[in-house]
Amino acid sequence: MDFFGYETNQNEIIDFENLEDERFALAENYIIEKTGKFKNYIRKNHKEKPLHLVSWNTLTGNTRYTNGTFFRGALVFKSALEVAKEVESIGFWINTELHENRVKNRGISMEGMELYHYFSGKRPAFFALQFLRRLQGEIIVKGNEYVMTENEWGYQLVLMNYTNVNPYYSTEETLLKKLNKDIHVTISNLEPGEYQIRKHIFDKEHGALYNQWRNLNSKYGIDEEVIQYIVETSQPSLEIFDKSFDKEWSFYSYLTFNAIHFFEIRKIIT
Repeated sequence: MDFFGYETNQNEIIDFENLEDERFALAENYIIEKTGKFKNYIRKNHKEKPLHLVSWNTLTGNTRYTNGTFFRGALVFKSALEVAKEVESIGFWINTELHENRVKNRGISMEGMELYHYFSGKRPAFFALQFLRRLQGEIIVKGNEYVMTENEWGYQLVLMNYTNVNPYYSTEETLLKKLNKDIHVTISNLEPGEYQIRKHIFDKEHGALYNQWRNLNSKYGIDEEVIQYIVETSQPSLEIFDKSFDKEWSFYSYLTFNAIHFFEIRKIIT
C-alpha cells in the first residue's frame, strides 16, 4: 500500500430538517478533526502513509436553491488552508455535470465539490483554491478570520467573514444582513516606504455565478451570449491604490456573509 485516500463531509452530521443552530456550529471544525483522528488511527497501528483527501465538502444547502444562494467562499478557503498541511493532495470534481451523472438522481450531491458549473462557469471552490495558491511566503500572524504572510516583495493579508450557519439563512435577506461584519484592521511594524495595494473581493456579488444567473433570468430562456456574459462577469473584483506607510496601517473592511478580502501589499523599490 502506497497511500491512503479518505473522504470527509461536514454535511454528514447535519439534519437539514432541524433548523436549530447548535448542530451547524458543531460542523465548524469537522474536516480537520476527522483528518486528525484518521492520522492518529493509522499512526497507532503503524501504517503511516501519505494521505490524499479524495472527496470532501463544507456545509452546503440540501436543495438546488439553498445550495446556489448559500455563498461559502470563506468556508472552502479556510477548510482547505487548514487541511492542506496535513495531506498530499485535495480532490475535486471537475464539473457539476460529471458529479451529478455519477449519482444518477435528481437531487444534488453533497459528498464532494466541483470546480466548474455546467457551462464552464467557475464555482466558488475554484476561486477559493485560486486564492489559496496565490498565498505565498511565511505566515506571520493567523487567527480564525485572518491570515497574513510576508514574502520577498511585501505582504499578503486575507480577511474572512467565516460563518458556519444553517444554509437556510441565505434565503432570508433580513437574517443574512445580520451576519455581515465591519472589521477594523491595524497592521503594525510595517517596513516604512511606498506600497501598491491590490484588494480582491470575493463574495456573493463578486464571483458567485448563481447570483448572476438569477439576476439575468428570463421566462423565455437564455442563449449563448447571456451564458458567456455570466461566465465572464462572475469573478472576484479588483481594486488598486497606492499608500505611504510609516510603520502602521489602519483601515475598515466590510465583509458580507462568508466573504474573502485578499490584500497584496507590494513594497515599491526605488
